[in-house]
Amino acid sequence: MGNQRIAVCDLAHELGVSSRELIQAAQSLGINVIRAVATLSPGQAHVLREAVANNLVTQQIRAERAAAAQAVREEARAAEETARQRYDTCTCCGYLFAYFPTKESGEICRDCRHHFERPGESYVETLTRHEEHVAQSKRKVEDYREACHKLSTERDEAYRKRDKWMRALVEIVVAHGPAEDNDGCACGSPEFPCVTRRHLRFVNRGIYNRCEELEAMNEAEFNRVLYGTDYSYFIEWDDGVA
Repeated sequence: MGNQRIAVCDLAHELGVSSRELIQAAQSLGINVIRAVATLSPGQAHVLREAVANNLVTQQIRAERAAAAQAVREEARAAEETARQRYDTCTCCGYLFAYFPTKESGEICRDCRHHFERPGESYVETLTRHEEHVAQSKRKVEDYREACHKLSTERDEAYRKRDKWMRALVEIVVAHGPAEDNDGCACGSPEFPCVTRRHLRFVNRGIYNRCEELEAMNEAEFNRVLYGTDYSYFIEWDDGVA
């Protein structure tokens, strides 16, 4: 009995801590466990019992809870600060800008606060202000261009990933088509449709029906639609109803 191993969850219950907390403590002590059902050797269990007896686990739990609470407070503070933010149009440059009503004016943006139009200003001051507006406009145009390029790149990458998932899904469905030599499925299941096809039909009937349409195509048409650049087939694509 001296060499009997003990499950993490059982030791946690014995020590009055949660399994998650005991796993975290074990990992911090160099004991490699990741699941509550994992078993510990007598030596590992002894180390954890000593840690709990010396309040090391309790201290760690308190520190983690304090850090988590601080993170929640900071997140709430940031959300509250964002909620206070307002938007208005600058009376100087005419651009939309963000501001905090409790800290700054909603009339002039930060870029124009040092050069806004003043009564009786000289021609040189007016010209300088207009030149600064031109430079500001160029910066904003460049910022907008970079933002649009970033969004376009992210969109194209998302589409590429979506296409890969779609192709993989269709190929899987086709691989689970009717067997040629019996009434079963090509995957080896004695019944058709097999559980894989039935599950897709249950999850999303519209996508299942489209996969069947693709499956009925000849090889050339199938490859053109699924791997080509002609997306006209998908214009009326039905996402289906689960």
